[in-house]
Amino acid sequence: MVVEQSIKKIAIIGGGPSGMASVKTLNTEKCDFDIDLYDSRANLGGIWNYFPTKSQYNDDHELVANDEYNHSPLYANLETNILYKSMEFTNFHFPEESVDFPFRTEVLDYLTKYSKTLGPYNKYLNTRVTGVEKNGDSWELVSKNVVSGEVTTRLYDAVVVANGHFEVPRIPEVDGLDEWKKRDPKSITHAKFFDTPSRYKDKTVLVVGGIASGSDIAIQSSATAKKVYVSCDETTILSNINNPFIEIIPRIESYDVNTRSVSFGGEKVSDIDEVIFCTGYLYDVPFLKLDICKKRYIQDLYRQMFYVQDPSLTFVGLGKDVSPFPFAEAQSSIIARYYSGRLKLPTSDEMKSVADEELKTKGDRLHGLKFPKEGEYINGLFQLLEDRDLLDGVERKKKVPEVKLKRVINNNQRILDERGVFGI
Repeated sequence: MVVEQSIKKIAIIGGGPSGMASVKTLNTEKCDFDIDLYDSRANLGGIWNYFPTKSQYNDDHELVANDEYNHSPLYANLETNILYKSMEFTNFHFPEESVDFPFRTEVLDYLTKYSKTLGPYNKYLNTRVTGVEKNGDSWELVSKNVVSGEVTTRLYDAVVVANGHFEVPRIPEVDGLDEWKKRDPKSITHAKFFDTPSRYKDKTVLVVGGIASGSDIAIQSSATAKKVYVSCDETTILSNINNPFIEIIPRIESYDVNTRSVSFGGEKVSDIDEVIFCTGYLYDVPFLKLDICKKRYIQDLYRQMFYVQDPSLTFVGLGKDVSPFPFAEAQSSIIARYYSGRLKLPTSDEMKSVADEELKTKGDRLHGLKFPKEGEYINGLFQLLEDRDLLDGVERKKKVPEVKLKRVINNNQRILDERGVFGI
């Protein structure tokens, strides 16, 4: 089949799993693509590049990264919370001897090896993208080398945004919290800046949020803390374990720094030394000169990928509660076929209508694809390719099972054993 390919030069913003999957799938199209990949870190791998020096406070008592580099939200003793077999890229496997939930260094090693299979592209590492704007028929991309300070402007036919969504911490607005942050800012932190539980030794800790990072950080903190309270308003994995150092409380209604207490449902917990917010992250594309980022989601995206007004701008990896590697690979497969000219999209008006209806239905949870929605989403993408005879046989339809509980229980027991608490 002869197709007309109008897109030649492509910029990919982000060198993590989503960016690498984008490079790989674009190169499998066997087109004459000229691909440039940008990342502000010194190495590929995205947030899997663990960095132990985490944070400082600015004049507004807000937690910020301590220089121009993106700092990873990974902590010292992090393991994956999904089975490694559910994380794999197509036909690229973890070692057979891998444990079910690999340690962070094993994942980075896997990604480093994967990066050697991507095919031709140009790497711009230590390079932060500072501006992306449509200028005539091209996207003008401005970048700055974070080491040398050199600023460069280049033009592209298309841009893939794969910068992740673990950069800007989300801390909810609750009565009394601003005063607490003002009076004692160093006692308030976010999961992004957690590294080890050593700072919580013999302290009373409040963890806000009990899902993935909340449950993990609560258990790790219980290794040294006197007491860990976990505030959450929905079912948490922690409900299935028994740990005498952890107590689950409802959603907090107010904070009082004077008494170091929090209130909920007419009750109160006092003498809190430290608060860790495990409340997720906001979406952030500060370089993009378009008003489509609404903090909790990116709007005007067809199938959560294509900018409806100009699908030469695409996004990979916005999904939450997903297995990110195969998720990014599935999205990249669709984008690559569009950029190569093999896949046709609906009109801008039709895509806008679909995007608006999805936003109306899902609201702030637009990108939430908690099991089994992820499998349904990925299967839908591959069904689209199959319906148009574009499924090349290398993709897999993949549903990711929920198997996080086993790891949480094992980690909890390990912590209790270390503290000399048996028979729980």
